[in-house]
Amino acid sequence: MKNKIQQILLPANGSLDLTVLKTVNEHEETYWSVLIGLAEIERLPHDKNHIVFKILVGRFYNTGYRLNNLSQVFGVSEKTIRK
Repeated sequence: MKNKIQQILLPANGSLDLTVLKTVNEHEETYWSVLIGLAEIERLPHDKNHIVFKILVGRFYNTGYRLNNLSQVFGVSEKTIRK
């Protein structure tokens, strides 16, 4: 089985500089990939309780992504993201 890659979060201001992908590899492991341009800068486990995941969502909120978009994409409540 080949890797499955799905773009999850579109750029905040219409630029393609920062992208988030949800990837499932051949071992059925799911993870998030954060890319700047075509360079992967971060790979995180697909676990909402992992601290690195929470920090990632907070960083996207602080960089200007809409709260309701983040809530829908990552499945975290808006109140939690604001904290």
